Amino acid sequence: MNKSYAATLRRARRLLGDSDGGWDEITDELERLNLNDPADLAIRGRCKVHARRFDEAIPDLEAAVSGGVDEPEVHFELGGALMTMANIEKLAAAGHTYHAHAAKRDPLQKTEKAIECLRNAVRLLPDSATAVYALCEELERLGRYDEALSVLCVYEKFDHTKNRTIYRHMGRVYGRLGKWRKSYTNYANSVWLNPPNPKSEANKRYRQITSIRKRAADIDPESYRSFIWLGLELHKTEWTRQAIDVIGTAARMQPSLELYMLIGDMHSSYLQLNEAIDNYLEGIRVLSDRYRPADIAPLYEALVMTLAECSRTSEAKEYASEAISLGADGPGIHLYLNAVDSSQGLDPLLCGWISPTYVNFSLRIEIDGEIISV
Repeated sequence: MNKSYAATLRRARRLLGDSDGGWDEITDELERLNLNDPADLAIRGRCKVHARRFDEAIPDLEAAVSGGVDEPEVHFELGGALMTMANIEKLAAAGHTYHAHAAKRDPLQKTEKAIECLRNAVRLLPDSATAVYALCEELERLGRYDEALSVLCVYEKFDHTKNRTIYRHMGRVYGRLGKWRKSYTNYANSVWLNPPNPKSEANKRYRQITSIRKRAADIDPESYRSFIWLGLELHKTEWTRQAIDVIGTAARMQPSLELYMLIGDMHSSYLQLNEAIDNYLEGIRVLSDRYRPADIAPLYEALVMTLAECSRTSEAKEYASEAISLGADGPGIHLYLNAVDSSQGLDPLLCGWISPTYVNFSLRIEIDGEIISV
């Protein structure tokens, strides 16, 4: 190994150890080297991941693992690269023009490989919150809730800090499994574990958390109204991610247009547009058998506008046409289609010619005689 070769690898190791930049430069240098050693391939593959060259990183990392490299960071980053490419390929298959080059690949195969890699990362670092939560989120996304719960239960034994994040995840998974009492209990635990310090944070917020903690213990844990109340209280304290999970469980207990619209709005406020889209699609699927088409028009309108905002124009037009055919169309859908027809193929939303329309709605529930409105 010549000095230049060795120096490049040393610099790459230092970057991987502690750096937020310089990835493109070091990746280009490593690419010019004729690397064969599995450990060196692992370094180059990891640098490519940090440089967001996921498609290029996968062969290097797979060769490293095949060559005997069994390090948690390598498994984790290979899993992340595979999952990223799987998601890109799904967008391509759905007609997303930006990722059209990936349309004919196999995202399902990459997804299964990614889960295997994340399992290996958890095997080697069972107390790693990052690896555990990444694995659980992918299992949840695939509907494999029992597997996700099993991973969380093992990790709970290592989580000596009792961070509230694990209980948020467990609350969500129990909710998906229809175990409402356990779901609520875990969500409630997430509120008062690691609460704000009254001496270092605003007293107002500390009082809010303390109030939620006291009241949560007195509310029926199997009532969907309790989940809504807890979710809205969390939202007020700016714990938006937890609030979304809790209200999402309420929507599965007793689906309603108002809840799905609220969840979508909360996702959008957090700039989670793809999650908002998934929520609107779930709402349409669940409510189609319960509501008249005209009654779920707000979901179609929000879906079309959010798809357009994400550059998923072909899907936006497809769902807009579906809404019209079903009689579930609102004024925003017609405005969008008319603008598309007159824009010669350019997306008018992205060009700023029209803005997303937002449907006004209200949510009113009664808990112990108190009316709560959104």
